[in-house]
Amino acid sequence: MFFKLLKRFYDTTYNLNYQYAKVIIVIGSLFVMPKDFCMADRRPNVEVIDTDILDKKEDLGQLDRTKLNIQMSEPEIRFLSYLIRRYKPKKIVEIGVAAGGSSVVILNAIKNIPNAKLYSIDLCEKMGNDHSQRIGFVVDRHFSHLNKSNWRLYTGNITAKFIDEIGKDIDFVFIDTEHRNPGEILDFLQILPYLKRGAIVVFHDVSCHLLYYPKNKTQWTNCALLNAIKGRKIIPRKDSWEGVELIFPNIGAIKIENNQEKFAFDYFNMLTLPWYYFPDEEQIKTLKDFFRKHYDDFCCNIFERAINEYRQLLSKKYQEENSILHRFIMFFRAIINRIVHFSF
Repeated sequence: MFFKLLKRFYDTTYNLNYQYAKVIIVIGSLFVMPKDFCMADRRPNVEVIDTDILDKKEDLGQLDRTKLNIQMSEPEIRFLSYLIRRYKPKKIVEIGVAAGGSSVVILNAIKNIPNAKLYSIDLCEKMGNDHSQRIGFVVDRHFSHLNKSNWRLYTGNITAKFIDEIGKDIDFVFIDTEHRNPGEILDFLQILPYLKRGAIVVFHDVSCHLLYYPKNKTQWTNCALLNAIKGRKIIPRKDSWEGVELIFPNIGAIKIENNQEKFAFDYFNMLTLPWYYFPDEEQIKTLKDFFRKHYDDFCCNIFERAINEYRQLLSKKYQEENSILHRFIMFFRAIINRIVHFSF
């Protein structure tokens, strides 16, 4: 076909002068050139949101930021709020609550969405840095007007323990938990069978491994998931942290593709990547039962092999770190560091 068009083009332009030939070449190239080169507005599978513009549209003025107790920047708060207002989800699940600042942002965004409800889940019952405060305390303490029976808080266990009560057709998820393997990988696998077609999944701290490097160098799990999960990606154009503009945004979302079950291997295989902590035995049993219920044997076996492998590796690492020789080396290294620091 291409050669026939080329011959016709040659026969047409052979007897024409150079000026007309140029015009015909341009017009002809539009037909034979791949469509990608002709469409100037064609974009890859990512949508970039300008959060500076959103600030003028979003109803966030009522939120006293000094009382939010939230580890999210202004652009990230606007981005999360915008996504909820845009897609108007009815059933929202938040995994990772802490003080409840992100819960407040979500509740504020759904206040004008009829029948919208937020289900928040946190493994802990008390704040890690202040055991006198319970998880999600800022909602009732400072923003009780937003909690009009449209919020349900679950604490003290993993998502698999509560997800059947929450039910299917979840159309929006916000995940912000461990940031280290296997953390959010397990969180996503627990929520995946209950997602509605075209659901939005948002991950916070997708660039956490770049902030305060090398302190956070193991916290790259959410970045990996944002890349791996199949669907259209949505990110803010700009982000900042403590007043400094970030090179890469620290929040991102995915509009989930349909038929995600066919990609289950891709997500389970991420569990073969290094683990930086280990779930307790009760959580492992719950996860084994849950995965056997919702996924095929091949994927479940990946999880169980990973459990066995990393149980041994982390146990060996623990023994090494607690050996007398290791303690002596670390003590000697600490003295050297103090001497060098004092010298300078």
